Amino acid sequence: MKQKLLTGLTLFLIAAVSGLLLDQVNSLTQPVIIEAREDRILTAYGALFPMLESFEASDVSDGSALTSRVVVFDAQANVLGYIYQVAAVNDHGSIALLVGINAAGVVVDYVELEFNQTPGISAPARKSNYGFTFLSQPIERDYEAIDISIGATRSASTLRDLFAAVSAYHGGSV
Repeated sequence: MKQKLLTGLTLFLIAAVSGLLLDQVNSLTQPVIIEAREDRILTAYGALFPMLESFEASDVSDGSALTSRVVVFDAQANVLGYIYQVAAVNDHGSIALLVGINAAGVVVDYVELEFNQTPGISAPARKSNYGFTFLSQPIERDYEAIDISIGATRSASTLRDLFAAVSAYHGGSV
């Protein structure tokens, strides 16, 4: 009995020290991770709109997959377009995108911020394989009509649903 208590106490101490060390490491690395993510997003803004000079970001809280809307301006303060950050979780992981829409309402491009889906199975839904479906298309379209029978149907349908959320919001906000 005494041996079991000693073993339990030893394991508790190991867990407590490990937890404390993990907390300390997290507090050191979290700001670096947040800064790197913000830098990646700003770089993506420039990739979506190379003529970008300034932008105005706002949070979107409409209950959908949208998290933010960015209005992009050129050097003369003309609206170049809009960037929407949108994310969703499905049975196989998460997908987060930045979707660029020009002032005419056409999808110029999108950037995958996160594509954590089942490896191998979700590959057909990646931008390089399936994403062309959305590029150079008006954002206000019938996304339900897009054929998603490409093998990675959960990933592809989630991608389609993210574009549908942007379409619904953008159509009602401009």
